[in-house]
Amino acid sequence: MVDLETQNPAGTWQRMSDKFYRRHKIYDMTWPNVELGTHALAAAPYGGQIALVKDPKKNLPGVEDHISIYTSSGSPIHRFLPGPGKIAGLGWTSKTHLAVILEDGNVVLYTVYGSKVGSFHLGEDIKNDRLVDVQMWGDGFVALTANVRFVGVFDVESIEPRIFTLANPNETQPPTSWTVFPPTSADPDQPPVVLLANEKGTIKEISLMNVTDQLLSNGPFTKMCISPSGKLLACFTTSGNLWVVLANFSKQLTECNTGTRNSPKQLTWCGNDSVLMYWDQLLMMVGPAGDQIKWPYDQPLSLVPECDGVRVFSNETCEFVHKVPDVTVQIFQIGSTAPAAMLYDALEHYMKNSPKADENVRSIKADLTNAVETCIEAAGNDFNPKIQRTLLKAAAFGKAFLDVYRPDKFLSMCKTLRVLNAIRVAEVGIPITYAQYQRLTPEGLVTRLMNLRKHLLAYHISKHLGLPVQRVLLGWACEKVQASPTDLPELSRDIYDKLKEYPGISYARIASVAYQSSKKSLATKLLDYEPRAAEQVPLLLRMAQEEVALAKAVESGDTDLVFLVLLHMIRTKQPRDFLEIVRQRPAALELLLSYCKQQNHDLLKKLYFHMDQPHLKAAVHIRDAHSEDKFEALLAGMQNALSLYQTSKDHMFHAKATEEQIRLFLTQRDLEIAIPKQSFFGSSVSDTILKLLSVGDHTRVRKIVKDFKIPEKTLWWLRLKSLSQEENKDERFAHLWNFAQEKKSPIGYEPFADVAIASCVAPVFEPALRYIQKIVDPVSRAEYYIRVGEWRFAGDTAFKAKNLDQLQSITARCNTPDKSYLESLVEKLEED
Repeated sequence: MVDLETQNPAGTWQRMSDKFYRRHKIYDMTWPNVELGTHALAAAPYGGQIALVKDPKKNLPGVEDHISIYTSSGSPIHRFLPGPGKIAGLGWTSKTHLAVILEDGNVVLYTVYGSKVGSFHLGEDIKNDRLVDVQMWGDGFVALTANVRFVGVFDVESIEPRIFTLANPNETQPPTSWTVFPPTSADPDQPPVVLLANEKGTIKEISLMNVTDQLLSNGPFTKMCISPSGKLLACFTTSGNLWVVLANFSKQLTECNTGTRNSPKQLTWCGNDSVLMYWDQLLMMVGPAGDQIKWPYDQPLSLVPECDGVRVFSNETCEFVHKVPDVTVQIFQIGSTAPAAMLYDALEHYMKNSPKADENVRSIKADLTNAVETCIEAAGNDFNPKIQRTLLKAAAFGKAFLDVYRPDKFLSMCKTLRVLNAIRVAEVGIPITYAQYQRLTPEGLVTRLMNLRKHLLAYHISKHLGLPVQRVLLGWACEKVQASPTDLPELSRDIYDKLKEYPGISYARIASVAYQSSKKSLATKLLDYEPRAAEQVPLLLRMAQEEVALAKAVESGDTDLVFLVLLHMIRTKQPRDFLEIVRQRPAALELLLSYCKQQNHDLLKKLYFHMDQPHLKAAVHIRDAHSEDKFEALLAGMQNALSLYQTSKDHMFHAKATEEQIRLFLTQRDLEIAIPKQSFFGSSVSDTILKLLSVGDHTRVRKIVKDFKIPEKTLWWLRLKSLSQEENKDERFAHLWNFAQEKKSPIGYEPFADVAIASCVAPVFEPALRYIQKIVDPVSRAEYYIRVGEWRFAGDTAFKAKNLDQLQSITARCNTPDKSYLESLVEKLEED
């Protein structure tokens, strides 16, 4: 890098109206025998690397189709031959991947080192067409086809890029020029707008759905360019004029004659204030008022616009043309009396031990804080380390006279300049400005250095700026693994020794890179250092090491992770094979069986079969049979279960129960045929009997009682329940008494009393008393008397049973006139 004029920085400036512009050489290019006149150049923003390829718009025999990648200083990075197809255009994405757009609509993404990282096609719309030109922004581009249609792409880095086609401009001839309004940061998903200039001298605005003719008459326009702000449009006419208007064509700002009708080879904005145009042997800048600056060149050039200037590449040099920042003008403009200039002058006097230093400082005492900050900002905007140091000394000198000053800005700028100077050296070749660095961010710069495989520099910058270094170390390890010529497991130990002091590094990521590079042994070793099972297991599954993956998952105690392994093995292995693995892990086996019971009964049957547990398989058959809609399928499932139960003497009870269930199903099927108004199928034996009782079919009830050996007590309970459900109360009481009179009740008379009480309406409980009288147990009989309000009968029952405790309890609970009678019974019983 060449120093600027340190004694008089303003001596290299050139004035246009009230602005100053500067062109200074950054590098002497070190690339070997490059001829820019035969190549197309695409440069990554923010001082990034450049790609050179044979100019696709020129038929140049003997020029190779290789893509060469260089730093901005011309240092070779890589050279590779892209895939088949003629290149229509290329550009760099935000992740510094090179997008190569081919005429046939294929788009291929490459790393700086020529590794393919993605590809896609623009779709059927251009299958019978071809691309002839491309304009790219960030992660998107618009391409012009031979049939004068525009197709574009959002998010070229995503898995599924969004492809769109703009409205048809209805042009039969190629445009004389065209340019793109890219999406704004405020609305990044808004489709771009294309401006197309035609031979008629007008410009058409083409959006996703509409085409608007601006009805201009001062064309045709052979070059057009949108300003970085998106607010201005610069056009070059066939008459040799540069025409600058607002982007909506509402107002003309500048129109000046350039002195030549020849169309410039390039037209671009230098910031948002001026326009640069390049012809053979001439570079011209035009300012807002039409002022011109001309620089002669004897070599072909390539202009690369940046947010705050333009990089100018020739065969031998890399230069930067930009507007001199206002803070720099305040300090170094000849005759400036700005506070910052006075502070800078005071420092010079101080270095000479001149008393005028104190005089200068006193004269700007009220503006001293502003002067200090202006010097700090000017230091950031200068490329010359000597001027940077002098400006920072001036700022330090000034803040010493301030009572209160926070040094944050000063310290931050010192750190930033150390970083900027480190990456601007020719060996690194990133001539980034302070404004570009603020847009790129420190994290973005570190990422760019990693992509260039400058991990050591990225590591030191991260430490210097207080950024996490783990990301850099991870990138270094991945690159080291990829660069290893053989599958050496010992390399894992070397990597671990260097990274073990840094927590949070994903060894699984490094192992994944090793596996993708066909270094399976190294990947396995690296995974041993990964402490997080959630990171280990997915990669082990990809490596077909299911047994190790299952062991890691079980050890972690994470059931989701265990299920991940199990489901993977279900998809990829035969039941017998993965059961052999799972049976060694009881916890995993339990989870597998739990999953199968809920989600996969077919697999559950296979597992039980291989586990030699037919009774469990039979249970699955029964569960599945009950979910069948057809009787034949249900019966078949139950028969299968019965056969499985009968294979073992240990499960004869299950076999007998299944056999009885089959008989019940058959009986219920016959009942539904005989009594079509009733639904019997799926009911229990008790419910089946209950339904038969409700229709009065006692003959079939007796048959079922006999066939299924129903106990007498159960039958009495069922008959009693059936009677309690009769709707006619009088008939219910009559049938209930007849039933009670048949024979001595095997279930006692308490249930009869319950039904009678539930059927009565208080306070009349006459029908219930005859059943209460039949209750054998005096304690129970007394309590039932209380339920129907017969306190005297309850007391008499307890008295006759000589149960003093119950009699006292009854007396205490009584709140009727019968209480005195009960008290007399208590006294008598106490006397006895």
